[in-house]
Amino acid sequence: MTAPLRFGSRTPAADRALVVASVGASEPLEEWDAAVDAGADLVEVSGDGRLVPIVAQARQRHPDLVIGVRTGLARVAGPACAVGADLLGVGADPELAEVAAEHGVGVACPADRAERMVELGVPKEGILVDAEGAGHGLELLRRRDELVTTGWPVLMTLSGGELTGEGALAAVALAAADGVKAFRAHGAGEVAAVRRTVDMVASILGTRPPARCVRGLA
Repeated sequence: MTAPLRFGSRTPAADRALVVASVGASEPLEEWDAAVDAGADLVEVSGDGRLVPIVAQARQRHPDLVIGVRTGLARVAGPACAVGADLLGVGADPELAEVAAEHGVGVACPADRAERMVELGVPKEGILVDAEGAGHGLELLRRRDELVTTGWPVLMTLSGGELTGEGALAAVALAAADGVKAFRAHGAGEVAAVRRTVDMVASILGTRPPARCVRGLA
């Protein structure tokens, strides 16, 4: 198992895979509320212009939530961290990594950039490898062992393309059982379904108690 993750001052659940709800900066905060109610461990917001005030408002509404930010602008990322962001999607941009290091927050980055993030001062326990650029759908699923064996906690997006509905959830279950640490989901319905799936996998593996016991099985 990978070491427990810590993003800024927030430590998400360590006994199961995490569910990352992806939202846009133009979406109302009610979408954040719905994602949190559905079981999201982390809400990731993308955009530039309205991003900072949205993060500030979301932090007030959800003090304990891990908030991720995906922006290509360091001048936006810095203020977003100042008002409550815990995780930056940095791609290969060293300037964004330096912002993360300055604020002591985590980063989501490609696998081949993880060691460089540590060198730039990002806390090691805050590094999440985003597999988004490593393939899509079934291709990404087939590469899960290759990614997990890097030793870094891996974030995957397994819905869309060939993987939808029950097929996507089967993919999540398989990847979670093999050690993928986090899954990106879109919309409260998908968040809830992925959360149920990763909870069940954790119960099967024995890292998390089942939600309820049936006929004395636990």
